[in-house]
Amino acid sequence: MAITRRDGKRGPTYQVDKYGPDRRRIRRSFKRKKDALAFDKAPIDQVVEALSEQVHDITFAELADNYMAWVKTNRAYKTYHSYYHHVYPTLVPVFGSLRLSQISANMIEQHKSRRAESVKAVTVNMDLTILRLMWKHAIKHGWAHANTPQEVEKLREREPEHKAFSRNDVERILEVSQRYWVYPVVLTVAHTGMRQQEAFGLVWDDVDFDEGVIFIRNAKNYANRVINMTPQIRAALTRCRETHSGAHEYVFEFRGRRIKHGPYKTLVRIAQDVGIPRFGLHSLRHTFATHLAAVGVDGHRVQKSLGHKHYASTRRYMDYDQSGYRSANEAVEYGRSLPSLQSGGSETENG
Repeated sequence: MAITRRDGKRGPTYQVDKYGPDRRRIRRSFKRKKDALAFDKAPIDQVVEALSEQVHDITFAELADNYMAWVKTNRAYKTYHSYYHHVYPTLVPVFGSLRLSQISANMIEQHKSRRAESVKAVTVNMDLTILRLMWKHAIKHGWAHANTPQEVEKLREREPEHKAFSRNDVERILEVSQRYWVYPVVLTVAHTGMRQQEAFGLVWDDVDFDEGVIFIRNAKNYANRVINMTPQIRAALTRCRETHSGAHEYVFEFRGRRIKHGPYKTLVRIAQDVGIPRFGLHSLRHTFATHLAAVGVDGHRVQKSLGHKHYASTRRYMDYDQSGYRSANEAVEYGRSLPSLQSGGSETENG
C-alpha cells in the first residue's frame, strides 16, 4: 500500500493502491490527503465489500456493446471499424458470457499466449489496448473498480521496416508514372507526404491556386494543416482540373469516378518498370519525411508537415540513419528536370 502525490494543472491529487485477497489492485485518487490516508488505513476486506456494493457487475458482451456504441459516436469511423474487428470476432467469443468480476489477469494472459501463436505481436497488443480502454470505460460507469487488463504486459514488437527510397529512385518513379493515370496522385504524395486517404479525400475547395496552398481538412487525427504547392504539383492539379469529369467534387478520379482505394496493381507495374521492389503510396510518405530530416529540417517542422499528433511518431525519421540520403541537398522538390505532365495515362486499371 502506498500513497503517491501527483501534481496536475488543477492541483495535486493523492493516488492510493491497495491489493485485495486475489491480488487485484484497487486504485483510488483523492483531492485531499486526509481522505487518501483514511482509504489507505481502511481494512482491505471493508474496502472490497464497499466496492462490491457500488459496482454493477455486467457481462463482457454487455460492456462490448456499450463501449462500441460509444466509440461509434465519439471516434472516427476508421477507429470504430478497426476496434469492431478485434472486439466481436476475437474478444467476445472468449470473454462474452463472463462477468467483469470473473475475468482475471491470468485469463487475459492465457488469451494473449493463444493469440500470439497465430497472429503478429502488434495484433495481440491491439487486443490488449482495446481491453484496457474497455475497462477504463467500465470503471467510469461504475461497472468495475480496477483495470484488470492493465496488469498484463504487452508483447515486444519487432521494429517496423523503414522503407525509404533514394532521391534518384523517386525521380525515376515520377518519370515512369507519367505513363499512367495515377501520376498526379504519386506526384502529390511524393511532394507533400500526404497520407493516401488525405490525397483521395481532397476536394477542389481544398486547393487554392491563387495562394498556392492545399488545405488538408480530412486528416486522420483531425490535425488539419496547410501545405504549399510546388510548381510540379500546380501543373499536375491544373491538368486535373482541365480534364476533370465534373461528376463529383474530388480532385483525383479514374474514369470519372473518385478514387477510394490504393492503386496497388498500377504501382506494381511502375515498380517493375523502375526496377525496384513493390511499394505503396505510404512508402512515398516515409521517403518524404526521411529526406526532410536528411537535409536538416527541424523535427517539429517535420511533425507539422506530416500531420503527426505526437512527436514520438516523427522521431523515428529523425533518429533514422540517413547516410544514404545526404545527397538530397534540397528539401524534396523532386522532378524539376522532368517534362511537364503529358497527356499519357492510358492505364485502364484502378488497382
